[in-house]
Parts: sequence; structure tokens; C-alpha cells
Amino acid sequence: MPRTRGALFSGSGGWVIVFNRYLMKFITKVEVHFPNLLGAEGKNMKIKLTLLLTFMVGFLTACGQDRANSNIKFVDADKDHQYFVNKIKNTVIIPDQVVDVVEEKGFLLVLRMVAESIDCYNKSGIPTIITHYSESKEYWIINLNSDQVDGPFDEDAFKHQLEKASLLDINLKVPQNYRANTEYFNKEKSACYRVE
Repeated sequence: MPRTRGALFSGSGGWVIVFNRYLMKFITKVEVHFPNLLGAEGKNMKIKLTLLLTFMVGFLTACGQDRANSNIKFVDADKDHQYFVNKIKNTVIIPDQVVDVVEEKGFLLVLRMVAESIDCYNKSGIPTIITHYSESKEYWIINLNSDQVDGPFDEDAFKHQLEKASLLDINLKVPQNYRANTEYFNKEKSACYRVE
């Protein structure tokens, strides 16, 4: 799975519940160890504080969940098949080989390594699929508020788009374990009797 900055693949509801639970435990421990610290007025304050903090955490978490209303979905069937789809249109919007994703200010910034798969048949007509994992990079920008998808961009055009959107210091990276296979692919393709 590509690394992410932000909670791209998690929901927010659990945060509020867990936070509230730990907050209540903390306040209860304070009451046990310092029984006179809160007093009768303090107990009312405890309830108000719990409600206020729960509301604040819920509000802040919801503000960071632009994607909750988005029709964009990340699919990661396996490490070679990671892509984005539009759930409503049921269409692939960024193909396989997404290798890095950063969420920033309501945008998903995506790096994809260009890959191409072909159907290859040997002289006996036995099919196989060979995939070319290239060195070529594509950059994409998804606006989570409007579901607008822009790209692919080369690196210079991508940096220009980031500047226009006031998105600074974004550094998408190719994973260390990524390996292009151009030589292997060309060898296998040349051995194909028929390619589709």
C-alpha cells in the first residue's frame, strides 16, 4: 500500500469514541486520587469538559474528512494492482501501479509508475500476460471536494500545479523495492509469437 500522509484509508467515528473513553478514564483517575480537587461544582465541569472536548475532536476530525463525500476510491488488490476508481461511474480514473499518495488540504497527490501489460501467445497458442514496469512517472491531482482528477503530469508540470494550488513541500517517492523490468519485458515480448 502506498504511504499516506493524513488518514486516507480510515474513518473518523472511532476516534471520537476512543478519545471519549480515555478522557473519562483519565478524569475518573483524577477523582479517585484527588477526591476534593473537583468537588460538586467540578463534577458538573467534568461533564461540560467531556462534552466540549468530544465535540471539538469530532469537529476537527470531520474537517479532515473531505474524502467522506468523495466518489473517489482507492483499490489495492495487491502490490501490483493499486489504482483509483470513481465509485459512481464505476470507472478507473488512475490505472495500476500507484506507488505513493499524499493527502493535503483536500487534495490527493498521486504518483504512478507507468506499467503496460500485454497478452502474449507462444507458437502453440498458449497465452500468458507480460507486464512492463517502466521507469516513467505520472503525477495526478485529485480534488476531493469536486472529484476532479487532473493528470497525468510530468514532474515539472506537477510542481507547477502544486504551486498554483499553494501546496508546498510535497515529495512523492518511488518505493525502494520498485524495480523496472524493461530488459526482461523486451526479451519476453520478442519471444511472443503473437501479441494482443
